[in-house]
Amino acid sequence: MIYYLLKEVVFVRVKNQVKLKPKERKLIKQLISKGIEKARKITRCRILLLADEGKTDTQIIEALKTARNTIRQVRTRYVKEGLETAINEQSRPGAPKGKNYSHSLFTGSRGAEPLDIASNSRQGG
Repeated sequence: MIYYLLKEVVFVRVKNQVKLKPKERKLIKQLISKGIEKARKITRCRILLLADEGKTDTQIIEALKTARNTIRQVRTRYVKEGLETAINEQSRPGAPKGKNYSHSLFTGSRGAEPLDIASNSRQGG
């Protein structure tokens, strides 16, 4: 009988195990309850709370309907860089900040001339 009980025990090794400090847990709960943060930030906060409770990635996926890679990134950032880095947006490569090029092409705003697609040249000039 003991053999069967031991056979049922399953050890799950979690990479980048999250152990929140009491102050961090309190801050995260406040951010979630206020509801004024971006949805992505709140999701990252919920990931950390569930991970701190010992939930596996699969359990977190089922609870929050989020991608496994998101959970892994949040766990890794928390363990390696701390709470602030884990819950806040990371800079992304791409167009320079502050310039909305797609907006000017479609509306002609910001002094841009509409693009004549047929002749591949600018109109009005």
